[in-house]
Amino acid sequence: MGNATQKQTESDINQKLIWEQLLSSNPGPDNAQLCYLVIHSEPLAEKALEQLFKQEPTKFELYQIMRDGKPAFKEKAFEILVTKGESIYKFVVSTIIQIPELREVAWQKFISLSPRGKELRLILDYVDALKDECWKIILTQQISNDELIHLMQENEGLREAAWDKLTQREHTNRELCRIIEHVKEFRQKAWNALMKRGATNTELRYLIDHVPAVREIAEYKLFKETEDILKIVNGMQ
Repeated sequence: MGNATQKQTESDINQKLIWEQLLSSNPGPDNAQLCYLVIHSEPLAEKALEQLFKQEPTKFELYQIMRDGKPAFKEKAFEILVTKGESIYKFVVSTIIQIPELREVAWQKFISLSPRGKELRLILDYVDALKDECWKIILTQQISNDELIHLMQENEGLREAAWDKLTQREHTNRELCRIIEHVKEFRQKAWNALMKRGATNTELRYLIDHVPAVREIAEYKLFKETEDILKIVNGMQ
């Protein structure tokens, strides 16, 4: 037991001497060297981190610690990172995607930075757990009709909100046909809207060919109206 304690004491003394020599060298350790020690040197990691923070690390250097350092170091580095203003935006996005241990705290920071659609779409592509949250924010921003239809297909919880947003703006018959074809739960709503606007023969034929669920009624609509028109034309002759 005594030998073990002596060896530990000697080790601590050696580490202290090494560190003091490193600091007193001319020039002293630069940020790149300190980052290396934080990540790769268990005995000197904590001292190196403290020194790194004193030497005003760049955002890239902080991100390196967040990505590769010990969990406690990751959190400290992120705390420093978020004090560096709006220019941290891309680093926060990368943290959400690439560093699971910091994802929750980074997401909260991201929301406070007025997130943009481009980055929200990037996050939802890579982080399944945040898909719904990303789409909720995108729905309040600019979003294309194509994305709204995609959202109706993929997200049951936001389907109604996406439908409401689509129908409150300009949309085409072709887009209603896509909903009829791909969104079973909203097929009746989209069909009713299409009938109210007036479907062309081309659109009805498309539904007959691609959507078995509405084939019969689409055929009736197509051929019944064609028959009625023929009767009128014949009556005019």
